[in-house]
Amino acid sequence: MPSRSHPGRRSSRHARLTRFRLTRLQNQWRYLLRALDFWGQMCNTIWGCWARPRSTFLENCRSIFGDFQCTGVLTNDLRESSFVPQARSDCGATARRKDEPLDILGSIKGESQSTSGLRDFLPKVAQSTAPVLITGETGTGKERVAEAVHVLSRRKDEPFVSVNCAALPEGLIETELFGHERGAFTGAVARYDGRAAQADGGTLYLDEIGEMSFYGQAKLLRFLENGRIDRIGCDDNVTVDTRVVAATNQDLEALISKRQFRPDLYYRLNVARIEIEPLRNRLDDIPTLVNSFIDEFNRRDGRDVGPPDGSLHELLEDYDWPGNVRELRNMVEAVFIDPPDGRISVADLPPAFRRLIAGHRTTTMNERDRLLAALNRTKWNKAEAARLLNISRMSVYRKIAKYRIAQSPLIPR
Repeated sequence: MPSRSHPGRRSSRHARLTRFRLTRLQNQWRYLLRALDFWGQMCNTIWGCWARPRSTFLENCRSIFGDFQCTGVLTNDLRESSFVPQARSDCGATARRKDEPLDILGSIKGESQSTSGLRDFLPKVAQSTAPVLITGETGTGKERVAEAVHVLSRRKDEPFVSVNCAALPEGLIETELFGHERGAFTGAVARYDGRAAQADGGTLYLDEIGEMSFYGQAKLLRFLENGRIDRIGCDDNVTVDTRVVAATNQDLEALISKRQFRPDLYYRLNVARIEIEPLRNRLDDIPTLVNSFIDEFNRRDGRDVGPPDGSLHELLEDYDWPGNVRELRNMVEAVFIDPPDGRISVADLPPAFRRLIAGHRTTTMNERDRLLAALNRTKWNKAEAARLLNISRMSVYRKIAKYRIAQSPLIPR
């Protein structure tokens, strides 16, 4: 007569087998969860079984899904729990989104009247849904301003998609912006939605819009008029809710006169206009910017470099900064390659930059002397001085303010 297995032994063998199988699968939890996160398939509950202490499993889940509530019944051999993703606490993503508007405005450094006015104007532009045109020289921070418009708006939780129009070949502009269907042309092995559709509900940032070809301008104009996307190879139109923010360092009005930019696209974009002054017109921002860059690189490199001394501040304010804030930041970063022990002085600047400033100061002094000579010769008649120098009268006024030239009391007004 066959012997019967003891129920307790069978249960014990089953528990050992279960633990063995779960132990082999335990290390695959992280990869499984990351795959779920990658494909965006967020489940309301995830039923997990594991053999080791639950802290490892919970830590893996928190690293991907954030904080969650854990409920369930735990047994010795099989532990079951349900995990419901919750909003992160104050130190997580939600808190960062709440603090981000303050952070993004605080990242626009400067104490000048121009910068203060820009920080006051950005929240007003952000609350609108109109297209935005940002103008300014290279290195003035146009993309940072575009990000501020997005973060301060109601679209802050939606995508911010950036496109460099200067890097788009003419033959790829339409498919890059508006997408294509599979098989629409040779090499289209899969469907591509396009940048405008990727930014649906959010912001599409078009950098260097003045470099876009006429063909691309025509396609963009039609999209701005009706918000519809004509995907290549698709007969149906797709309507998206995407706000367009464009930026350029060129004079679009001059490009229009040269027939290099469509006037109708310019009028469509030029609704909410943001003009960023070059750094040479807001010298009061230089001390704040330099100190903020020093703090940034001190934290990054673990240094304790002090602020610049007075002579260096005067030297920095005498320079024109054709590369604007980007050039100033690069100069400060170059100092940290071989940083001083204390405060930064003129001797700590890179040799190439010292030569650049010396040459600029020589040119500046020659220009100042010529302007002062013309003013004294014409008894401070600005119009006559402008005629002698072959410049406009407004340029004379700007140079007088730039070089801080004051009329001598011995010269009659």
